[in-house]
Amino acid sequence: MTLVAASLLVVALALAAWVLRRAIRYRREAQSREARALEALFLSRHTGDGGASIDLDKIFGTSAAAASPMSAEVALRAAGLPPELVALLKKASAEQVALETAAATAATAAGAVDLVLDDEAPAATPAAAAMPIRPVAPQSEPPAPVRDLVQVFYEARGFHPAPADPSARPIELVLAHKSDAQRAYAFVPLAEAPSKAALQSIIDVARAIGQTRLLIAVEGTLPPGFGQQLPAHGVRVFDRAAMDAQLARLDGALSEKIRAAARSRAPQRLEAG
Repeated sequence: MTLVAASLLVVALALAAWVLRRAIRYRREAQSREARALEALFLSRHTGDGGASIDLDKIFGTSAAAASPMSAEVALRAAGLPPELVALLKKASAEQVALETAAATAATAAGAVDLVLDDEAPAATPAAAAMPIRPVAPQSEPPAPVRDLVQVFYEARGFHPAPADPSARPIELVLAHKSDAQRAYAFVPLAEAPSKAALQSIIDVARAIGQTRLLIAVEGTLPPGFGQQLPAHGVRVFDRAAMDAQLARLDGALSEKIRAAARSRAPQRLEAG
């Protein structure tokens, strides 16, 4: 290899490293802007302006000119590199950016699930549901049954349903988490809130089939103070007000998708039954 060729190779490698670092920096800046935007949207849920007070200039700053997708390749070719080496460097840069993007996307998705759909967060009570929340847009279709709303809500969080033993009634399903077998609920749909004796009976039946956690969906309204008779851990109860409060914490589009899926689930369940 001649001195000139070696020099050109060093320059090309340095240029490729610079291009790669710049691409990664742009990617990280975009992720930072996205994080700031998400944070601003999260905070705006507690205001009455529906997010109108979000300072977009503060989030996005001065708009940067979009880099041409071919700028890196043109620069490498201008350095006098052979087409084969340019293609190899371009492929390495694309793979690195793809890895960075995949890692960032996975981390963002995991963080969003932990933030919005925390499985260990206490269930909303009627009193909590009465607190100011984001208004829910009026629906043209009748509301879905609470049991279908609760089931679809948990399936969206990674829980898979399986039929319970018929002898375990009123327990109908066991909702097991796809990635953690210890996170499982015995699912109990009821027309009305259970009495203290009935609740204890359901807990005993759940333990008999190896389940220590209960998820109860009540079509009626929970009476005042109902949460005080629940065990400290292992039992979650939702009526419509509590379910609406949970969905109000989500993005509007995601909340409506869950409601739509629950509405379509109801007739399918009734037909299968």
